[in-house]
Amino acid sequence: MNTSVRSILCASLLANVPSIAQQASPPGEPIVPARESEERIDVTGDVIADLVIYTRLDHTPDPAQGLDGWYRRGVVTLPGTSILLSTAHQTRYHLLADTERLDTAILAKGFHYQQLQWSAADQPIEFRMLQQAFGPGIALEATGWYGTGMYHEGTMILRSTVGSTTRIAAFKLWFTLPSGRIGIDVVEVRTVPPDFGDQNDPPPTRPRGDDPFSLGIEKSDPQVVIPPGLPPDVPIDLVGDEGPEVILTGHEEHWHGEGRMGYYVRGLSPSQGTAFLMQRGPTGVLDFFRLGDEEALTPEHLTDGLQGGTLYWAYPEQESVFFPVLRHPFGMGNQPQEWSLVEEHATGDLVYRSIYYGREHVIGVVEVHAAVPGGELRVQAQNWVEEGQVLQVR
Repeated sequence: MNTSVRSILCASLLANVPSIAQQASPPGEPIVPARESEERIDVTGDVIADLVIYTRLDHTPDPAQGLDGWYRRGVVTLPGTSILLSTAHQTRYHLLADTERLDTAILAKGFHYQQLQWSAADQPIEFRMLQQAFGPGIALEATGWYGTGMYHEGTMILRSTVGSTTRIAAFKLWFTLPSGRIGIDVVEVRTVPPDFGDQNDPPPTRPRGDDPFSLGIEKSDPQVVIPPGLPPDVPIDLVGDEGPEVILTGHEEHWHGEGRMGYYVRGLSPSQGTAFLMQRGPTGVLDFFRLGDEEALTPEHLTDGLQGGTLYWAYPEQESVFFPVLRHPFGMGNQPQEWSLVEEHATGDLVYRSIYYGREHVIGVVEVHAAVPGGELRVQAQNWVEEGQVLQVR
């Protein structure tokens, strides 16, 4: 097996940094050889490798297809390297926006409110990006690398400690097709205290089970306790088009009386260009439309409701749209000092309308998970379809 070690410069010193993970191979770029190899990458600039770009042989024969197995290419963390995880997002990894820098004050606030946690430094995290089949049944013209669909867009953050020095780095992964070249671009590196993010880490979640749509949370898991207050806003991409559809956010709800008293209220709002579906009740009051597990929202039902005034798309550009989920009292000593549900017996999931990659309209279902009295709040995309199709909870 070939092994090499390489240090890379910050992207601020590079002329061109790919903005998305998958890139077309430049003309004449040779195909990466299909043989086992490792290239160790120093991301933080401390001369110690943090990540490995690998090619591995996976013998999984399928005689009926003339398949002997696969060559797999990807990136994996080395012992001592942690990846920053999001406890609020189903995609697991905390991602920086394209223009966002490494702000330790903002990250510290995320740790304080249990929105962020580091992965275990002794448990590798693997990004399986490329694969190539081999065997007597594989035609020569089909030779080349193909994406696995398991890569991650966006800028991630890792942490590495060498001696008494701890550094965090923002980085991007990318690859070219069909040549199969994998690259790692470093956006920014910062030196931080050795225990940065450790003190308030929530307990690690359990590995995901057989359910591919599970968040990996079991009822028996210990609850994470969120301190009273308003955590930083968390934008959530529900359809995988690199733009947020909803935002976990909150506000203070003040009560009249002596002194400062009221509730911290947390929930979610649609982002710009996204709307929540509202439903008008018998008294004329609008409330959030909820789609049940066994229900379907047909195009006919949606069109009739919108035309008849019983259904309504609420856009944040036109009005304040906020779905309250949790609240915590402040200034009221006679109230339990814990998070509680705003609506205890509500059922069904929210329906939203958005634009996919800036072109076609889609409608989808988003499920809200809230734990009381701890106060953990997450969302999970259930399903989405092109507008004009039947929408059901997955």
